[in-house]
Amino acid sequence: MKNAKFGFEDFEYTEIEKLKNEERFLKILKNESFIPRYIDSFHEDKDYFLVESKVQGVDVDTFRALPRHSFSNKNNNREKLFNTFSSVIINLLRNLSIMHSKGIFLGDISARNVVINLKTNDVYFVDLGQTTFVKLKKPNIFYRTKGFYDESIPHLSLVQQDNRQMGYLIMALFTRANMFLKIDFTGNMSISFLKKFAEVNNIPSIFVDIIMKLISNPNVKLEEIISLLQHSSDKVKFQKKEYCFPSTLLYQLSKSCLISQIDDIKFNESKYDLCPHKCEIESNDYTRLEMKCMESTETLSKDMFNDKLSQQILHDLKKLSTDIQDKNIERSYVYSLSLGKIISLLFCSINLIQQTSENEVWICKIENIMKFIEKNYKINQNNKIGYKINYSSTFLSPYLYDGVAGILNLYLMLKEKFKINENDTLIVELAHSLVLNLMPKSASFKRGLAGIVHVLIKYRKIFGDNSIDESIKIMTTCFDSYTYLWNDNKYIVNTHFSKATINFEEGNKGIIKVLKESEFIFEG
Repeated sequence: MKNAKFGFEDFEYTEIEKLKNEERFLKILKNESFIPRYIDSFHEDKDYFLVESKVQGVDVDTFRALPRHSFSNKNNNREKLFNTFSSVIINLLRNLSIMHSKGIFLGDISARNVVINLKTNDVYFVDLGQTTFVKLKKPNIFYRTKGFYDESIPHLSLVQQDNRQMGYLIMALFTRANMFLKIDFTGNMSISFLKKFAEVNNIPSIFVDIIMKLISNPNVKLEEIISLLQHSSDKVKFQKKEYCFPSTLLYQLSKSCLISQIDDIKFNESKYDLCPHKCEIESNDYTRLEMKCMESTETLSKDMFNDKLSQQILHDLKKLSTDIQDKNIERSYVYSLSLGKIISLLFCSINLIQQTSENEVWICKIENIMKFIEKNYKINQNNKIGYKINYSSTFLSPYLYDGVAGILNLYLMLKEKFKINENDTLIVELAHSLVLNLMPKSASFKRGLAGIVHVLIKYRKIFGDNSIDESIKIMTTCFDSYTYLWNDNKYIVNTHFSKATINFEEGNKGIIKVLKESEFIFEG
């Protein structure tokens, strides 16, 4: 059931008028299986309600995130995967073609307005609030979801607008490259990222080709693309490359940092607040301290903490090691506690107890928490490991902040600092799962590619496992795809695709560190 509040409006239509417009097109398209079925509508206290049938399925972002939908995972049946994506894309194009044949403009095409049935690959359009007839004049005000339209779309005919937006939607089935439209409105950065992503993840070339056709030639007939897809194969045209160290990128990123400091340009350069101020563990976040350590020597120095902070870290460690034993954990703060906060606490604790003479008791507490994490957070799907971002979550993370890279880093620290070897088998397993994340959504050190590469390099140095060298090389040469060119200088785009930044957690400084760390891999 959808509702529209009385009194809410833009400068042309009220929210109630938009919902009534959706009702109108639900009735017009009642015979089409890809549209929800109209059930009822009514007013209540001046608000308007629309009741329609619930469509079974997942949105585009969920579809993309499923491990079984990864072309880079060798355990997936490639032919079956190709057929799945082909079927979904054909259904998308066929549904849109049907609407166009009826003279109807869909409008706001985006990941959240499409539902995919995982069993049948049927596709549904579930938001018709701005749908209109092609022959009518263009609305003066039209709202679209960011990441699914570029600067040229408003100047196209309505049908061409739908077609180009469909290109970005299909792009989103494979990668979040479309979200770079939030900072680069030309679409060039999204297209460049898509091509690199397809190359390193072995995505069939036909999918890239049809995306490019829809974006570059929105006047194309959808039936032609459907026919092209129906007679294609899962072949990859990209040639294997010899990967070279990206020295030019290292220079460009370093130069941009220097220039921004000289010109006093504020590129989202955050300040570190190293000391938590709360007494409750769930309120304390040691991430800033963790990132500051990683930016320097990865060891807590005396100028980073005082006695009060040390006592707080050990207090929180002791409390957490006790509270995870609570049989009614679903009722405690642990149930919603971010894994990122736990990882940061353990990182700081390991560094802190290294400097104490009596550390066996504290190591035992750390190991108990790690076992708790393995039991309650770890998920293995298609031989790819992920960690839930909190106890109750269904979302898995590969990142340094709250996922595989962060957990692997902790095990490596225990091995390196305290000679704990009993986790070696698990460490190797985690590392070889982590290399499957060749090109995640961002380059960020905290929540992206840089943190992943950093931990893999640490693993490589400690274990001498050169079997992952090729993957590290590929990852390292991907960093350029996350850069935004501004005034002839390159900056890394942050995790929200909204800013260019030089800070360590998300921007140039973190990538510079990782590039320098990875250079020896290319010398072998």
